Amino acid sequence: MRNGLISLIFIFAAASSFANDLLGVKIFAVDIIKEKAGFALGVSANEVGISNVRRADNLTVKFNAQAKNRTFQCYYTGAGEVSSDALCSPLDGQPMPTSIPINPLYH
Repeated sequence: MRNGLISLIFIFAAASSFANDLLGVKIFAVDIIKEKAGFALGVSANEVGISNVRRADNLTVKFNAQAKNRTFQCYYTGAGEVSSDALCSPLDGQPMPTSIPINPLYH
């Protein structure tokens, strides 16, 4: 009975780990992240610099984007190959520049 329970726990742990790997959001190539940030910030991807890309949790990737001489903290969410657009906020505490559209999700 005990060996059967230990085997069942091991199988469940292995399956959970495998499922997390499949469902975790992918950290995309920098070019794709630049496109996401550029779209969020209202500039072209070649005007965006990307740094500090990291997985915050299984479903969120955070990164810093530099554009228009400012730095923004951004993130996208998803599962596997499917992900959201990026959402960004300025790190300097100033409002989004008027040339950058304000994301309606913030209102």
